[in-house]
Parts: sequence; structure tokens; C-alpha cells
Amino acid sequence: MALSSIVHRMDLDLELIDATTGEGIRDARVTFHSDGKLFPMVKRQCGNYILINSPRLNRQITVDVHGYEPTVVDVKYEELDEMRPIKQVLLIPQITDSTFTSLWSIEGVLPGITDISAVVPSSAPFSYHSYDRARKMVNILNPHKLELTGKDYGLIHTDKESFEAVEAKELKVQTKLMLNDLLEEEFEVANPIARIIFGKVDENGKYLLRVRAPSTDDKTVILCYHVDGKRRYQVLDFTNARELQLERRDE
Repeated sequence: MALSSIVHRMDLDLELIDATTGEGIRDARVTFHSDGKLFPMVKRQCGNYILINSPRLNRQITVDVHGYEPTVVDVKYEELDEMRPIKQVLLIPQITDSTFTSLWSIEGVLPGITDISAVVPSSAPFSYHSYDRARKMVNILNPHKLELTGKDYGLIHTDKESFEAVEAKELKVQTKLMLNDLLEEEFEVANPIARIIFGKVDENGKYLLRVRAPSTDDKTVILCYHVDGKRRYQVLDFTNARELQLERRDE
């Protein structure tokens, strides 16, 4: 008798990430909906949910995770890898009685805004030492021998009023940060390198970004956002606040 085998094809992998920490979602209370119906995703590992043997149709999937803001994911297969259709989903924690003191919120409405991100200087895990342009490599100071959490980092300028966003490819021997692209600006020894935290923006200009409050005296957050195609930076101080808004500027 001939042996038969069953072959499964992975048609989608949603990687659920806590936007404030960069770590995978561990809570098992997760549901998915599409076209008003429950959508069958199978839990694979920490934060990963996969779709097996399903038509590869572009669709919107609503992700509901206990303790996080609901998120709508636009799945467009032409933008995904054919062999490994993985899409990262950044989830923003909800503010509850138990999280009120540990989360800072930047939210409001700003016409023309298209994106928003931030770095927290006092939470930077690395700092700048030198740059090898030929190898697209930043030599870093990493006294606590930390590993990468995600791939998006911001090199903070000396004045701590702006940062350059970079995409890290890998961290070699814990002191060599390999980049996908060249640095555009110059930095000084000990400039902080912090993980970039991303928020969300809707078509009406409503924005939301939350960060974990660090246990340090420095309560500043550096924001980067685009309005009508122009990049802007703003520094917010959360010493006496838990929720702040972006300033409105006429340029």
C-alpha cells in the first residue's frame, strides 16, 4: 500500500508585538475577525498566529487582544514574501487602573498627520561609539550585553531634540550594530541608541502612541511625525503628566 502524506501550506503569519516593549504577545485571549466573522488563526509560538491552507485573498483582519487597543490589519499579499507571508502587527496597550502609572499616552487629532513614532532617551539600551561607513556598521557601547529587540532604532542627537531612524540587520558580538542603510548624519561618542516605538494614525488625523514610563528622573520622550509630507520633531516632558498632545504649528 502506497504511503500518503498531508502537506500543509502556511498562507499567513501574523506576528503580534507589544508596541511599547517590542516583545511578542503572551496573552492567549486573542480573537480575529474578518468580514464580520471569526477568522481562523492557529497559535504557533509566542505572539505568532498562522493561517493554513487558505486562499490568499487580500483582506482586513481585526485583531482583539485582552489589554490592548483593537487593531485592523490590512493584508496585501503583493507586499508579503511568497514563501513566508509574515506580517508584524504592533499592538498598543490599553490604559487601565493597573497600568495607569506605568504608561504615558500621546493622543489627539492633528490634520495632515500620516505617522508617529518616538524614542525614550532614558530607556536607551545602547550608545554610539564609532561608525564604519564601508561596512554600514555602528560600533556601540553595550555594558549590559543586551540583545536586539526588533530592528527599528533611533540614534539620538546630542541636543536630545531629534533622532535618526535606522533599521538594524543584526548585532554582532554584542558591540557591532549592522545596518541596512548608511547613516545620514554624524554622532558623538555616548549618544544614546533607543528602540523606536510606533503609534498609529487614522485617515482623520487621530493619532495614538503609548510608552512605558521609565524608572528614572528623565521623563522626556522625543516624537517624530510627518504632517503634509514634512517631518517634525517634538520633545514632551511627562514629569507632571500622563497624557499629552502634539503641538499644532503653522509652517
